Amino acid sequence: ALSYAGPRSLRSQLKKRGLINGLDLQVDETSAATVLFIMFDLTPKGAQENSTHEVADVTFSFIQLLNEAHQTDFASIGKSLQSMSQVNFNYVEAPDNVMDAVADLA
Repeated sequence: ALSYAGPRSLRSQLKKRGLINGLDLQVDETSAATVLFIMFDLTPKGAQENSTHEVADVTFSFIQLLNEAHQTDFASIGKSLQSMSQVNFNYVEAPDNVMDAVADLA
């Protein structure tokens, strides 16, 4: 949603105000975290101190709107994943040979 450039997008809002020429995203994902970088190509107007605060305010407001629009009941997702894990555990096939299973785990 942040990279969308159509009507009502973050990019179009900031361009309409004359604050940016462009916007790029970079996402770095690891098993520990996901880091999102938003890079703005500021116009001379956008590079002024007052305008950089406006760019930040508009960006965080847009992210808040996205967050509110995509609220999910994570507790129910967690319970569903727990149930599926239990089903997978309950129906895992027993090894033909216990020694082979131990050797595989070692």
